[in-house]
Amino acid sequence: LISDGNTFFSNNEFEKAKEKYTEAVLFDDSNSLIKDRLKQIGLEIEVKKYIQEAKASDEEKAIELYEKAFVLKPSDDLKNKLDNAKYNLRVKIGRKFQEDKDYKNALLAYDDAKKIHNADEINKLILEIAKTLEAQQEEDKRNKADEMLKTIGKLEKENIYMAVEEYKKALRLAPDDAD
Repeated sequence: LISDGNTFFSNNEFEKAKEKYTEAVLFDDSNSLIKDRLKQIGLEIEVKKYIQEAKASDEEKAIELYEKAFVLKPSDDLKNKLDNAKYNLRVKIGRKFQEDKDYKNALLAYDDAKKIHNADEINKLILEIAKTLEAQQEEDKRNKADEMLKTIGKLEKENIYMAVEEYKKALRLAPDDAD
């Protein structure tokens, strides 16, 4: 039974290994190897459960589950999964801010994502925001110039109107000088 359990354990077939070790412990409840393996299997099953749940969850829940798994069994693979979930969440948040035209917070979210993974995707998103902001600045400049031209036009009309009024006053004072 222990040999079968060891084989299943080595092949990461933890449920089958658990069955064999559980049977074996019934015959020898003082065997510390069996008890240690049952503890390890419990840990492996729990970590595997967290990973499976994380894969089916949104980014926030996935981060929480990967963190739990990482605490139980730290590994480079789990660290990468955790980092990827954090990265994806920050990109998702950045895109939402960008859609809402909140470019400052979008850039902050993308900057956080870039600290996790310096991916081309982030650089493209940041460049997209920069182009949008540049276009907005140009549009603002055009709008200000248009407003200034309208104001100048109004002032010119007012000045002409005032000049005509002054001319009419002058005519009333000296009607013979109109020629």
